[in-house]
Amino acid sequence: MFILNRWAIQMISFYQKHKTTSGRCRHYPSCSHYGMGCYQKFNFIKATCLTGFRILRCNPLSVKVYDPVPLTRQEKKEKQKRLQVLLPLKQLLLSMHQQYPMSQIEDDLVLLFENTFCKPTLLKPCQPVESIGFDTFRIYIHSSQREPSYTFFDPSFLIDTTHLTLFFDKVDILMQMIKKKEIHYGLPFSKIKAQIYPYLKGNIPFAHSKIYQQHYSTSYILVKPKLEEFDSLT
Repeated sequence: MFILNRWAIQMISFYQKHKTTSGRCRHYPSCSHYGMGCYQKFNFIKATCLTGFRILRCNPLSVKVYDPVPLTRQEKKEKQKRLQVLLPLKQLLLSMHQQYPMSQIEDDLVLLFENTFCKPTLLKPCQPVESIGFDTFRIYIHSSQREPSYTFFDPSFLIDTTHLTLFFDKVDILMQMIKKKEIHYGLPFSKIKAQIYPYLKGNIPFAHSKIYQQHYSTSYILVKPKLEEFDSLT
């Protein structure tokens, strides 16, 4: 099986290097990257079945979605341990929706981005702070011009493998809450999955929805105090 997997990976690598068109896959990651991941993680038969089924799903009738390579048993166990640590996220999201009932999926993604990637800072607030979970705070400022907008390439944030994994775990929790109808946006679950696709792929920046901007202040700066400052904020 190992030899066949290696052969399949070589064929996919050859295709990726010599393909004449780009951007044809509907889902993210692309079919070739998906297949590569499958052959690196599973035996040849399972990887071939997963890759073939993925290619069948990549057609004009399907909705564009974030469709990662399935997890191995060990990865599932590791993820379950990580999700246990993130259990407070559910209560945080429910609390934020009570405080900001007009929130849309974009606003929750902004929240998750902020409380995942914000760097520790020595900045001390001179105005009231709002906790957004995971030792991260918003300090609202007197300005009508600031509209937060973030990308995975922003050097002012901690964008690395560890934090990206944490972010996608948080997105999984959010999606499960939406699927169970614990959080409502007035849209079918399939449309919400399609809506978050360009954000997770990095095609568009994370920014508050127009509805949120009309009803709530988005003029704030982020603070993630270091340990010696944390007590003064809580």
